Amino acid sequence: MNTKLVSIACILSCAASSLTAGTFRLQHPMLFGMTIQFPHTIQETPDIRAYCSGHIIKGTVDHKNKTLFFSVPEDRYKTTFTLLITNAHAIGCTATDNTIQHLKIDTKHPYKLYVLTLKERVITSSTPTKEPRTEFIWDIERITLPADDSRIPDNTVIVCYNPDFIDKLEGGNAVTLPTLYVKNNIISLVGSESKLHEKSIELLLASLDYDAIHATIKEHVKPCYASKTVLTLTT
Repeated sequence: MNTKLVSIACILSCAASSLTAGTFRLQHPMLFGMTIQFPHTIQETPDIRAYCSGHIIKGTVDHKNKTLFFSVPEDRYKTTFTLLITNAHAIGCTATDNTIQHLKIDTKHPYKLYVLTLKERVITSSTPTKEPRTEFIWDIERITLPADDSRIPDNTVIVCYNPDFIDKLEGGNAVTLPTLYVKNNIISLVGSESKLHEKSIELLLASLDYDAIHATIKEHVKPCYASKTVLTLTT
């Protein structure tokens, strides 16, 4: 009797381009990545406070790459987001019997409000033998709130920062929101890097008033093994 040892390798690739947005999110539920990119001319990356769906979102500072990374809690099937960038002093709320009904913004303060919509785009290869591939891109639309209604849309991602410092939003995919790029001449705008950090600290302190109405996200680490090997004997 001949015995053969058969190795069955099941390769699970989380980044496979053939996966749909929904399939990918099943493996990474309720978290979207968001990055704020500072120019590489600064020495240290400032910290920024953000909020979403009643949660405080603390960024992970990367001084080497001059970035802040946020994990945004949301429904894994959500394909439309609202993003607000404004000074914390501009944010208020409407409450009834000590219960907050909704957040609102003082439109006298500068703000930038965007609607982000995830869309699929099919890319056809110039090589006939290659199958078309699908990529996911964000449609970015800047909007303004009506003059008679300053209510911030529910579940808006709120970034407490000076909107005049933000140059553009670009990129993103099925699990990451577009990157917020800070203006390359930010040092010239504020006068010096020390002043940039002073302003960032002021914005963080101003946001402390809103920490009380937001919960801190409890982080969970879940291992994701890239591959598994199953051994079986056959005769």
